[in-house]
Amino acid sequence: MSDGLRWRGLVLRRVLTGAIVLGGLVAVAWGVRLATDSDPPALPIVLLAYAAYAAFIPLRFAALPARAKTYGAVAATYLASAAGQAANGPTVGAIMAGTVTVVLAALLLGGRATLAALLLTTATAALAAAEHPEQAGSPWFLAIGYFTMTGVVAILTHGVVVTIDRTLARAVDALDLAQRESDQRAQAQARLDEAQQTLERTQLLDAVGPLAGGIAHEFNNALQVILGWSEILGGECSEQERRTGVVAIRGAADNARLLTQQLLSFGRRGGRALRVLDVSAHLRNLGGSLGRLMPDDVQMTIEAEPDLRVLADESQLTQVVLNLAINARDALRERGGHLSLRLGRARRGDVPAGVGPTAA
Repeated sequence: MSDGLRWRGLVLRRVLTGAIVLGGLVAVAWGVRLATDSDPPALPIVLLAYAAYAAFIPLRFAALPARAKTYGAVAATYLASAAGQAANGPTVGAIMAGTVTVVLAALLLGGRATLAALLLTTATAALAAAEHPEQAGSPWFLAIGYFTMTGVVAILTHGVVVTIDRTLARAVDALDLAQRESDQRAQAQARLDEAQQTLERTQLLDAVGPLAGGIAHEFNNALQVILGWSEILGGECSEQERRTGVVAIRGAADNARLLTQQLLSFGRRGGRALRVLDVSAHLRNLGGSLGRLMPDDVQMTIEAEPDLRVLADESQLTQVVLNLAINARDALRERGGHLSLRLGRARRGDVPAGVGPTAA
């Protein structure tokens, strides 16, 4: 339902509710007059009045189309006015009921229906004046005066309706514009998030080459140690040499395992794998890989307090450190400089507001 129909429906419900109350009071007055007046109105007129007042009840509560309710309310108001003028002449109350008919038409139905209602109620008032000249005088004088005054009221009412419709139309346009702008902002934010993810992937790819080269070099060193000592241990050697070789092979294998973990950590995607990590050792182990990301004119140092443990995902922690190092490298690329990575325990007062696990 459009906004214009919605506010018209609300006005119609209020009018019908008021008409039911007022019609009940007038119906009681008609009943008192029939019981006490020595010259009561004709029965058809009384029945017409009661029918008009009773029609407001189904118009208010029945499930009828809005257009049917509107025409029914205008017709019932006109019949009530006509019955009153037929019984009592062009009294103020009956004339006002006719004016209400015209106002309802102007408010709810539009220009043609308003003109038709104005002409019909004017003719009715003129006929009532002709039947009761002692009350109204000249029917033409009454008709001209009624037509002029009620027409002015109808024009003013129509102007109010037009103003309301235009205001609602502008409000709807403004809401539509605000909704479109909100959708555009959401789309722009989505594109920005996508661009940020693309940038992060680009930074990762940019780091793959140096990391892969350095890790391959270290892995080759570990293999050389393993192969060399394996060849020595395969021949004749002393017990001391055998123990030394086993330790060397074990150390080279551990170093290779660490390199493999770094590669897996670097390329891992998906859910988090939380475990207690020695952040100090992890940062020192990353030092060699991070150093190979730096150009020759950028020096990097790592300062880490020993035995700092946190519950974290190793791949995400690696990604955070890697992003920091890449951003620092890009900032120092043109002029060179020194990159210092420092790790230590922070006191509560050292943590900025809004940062940390207590941040909202």
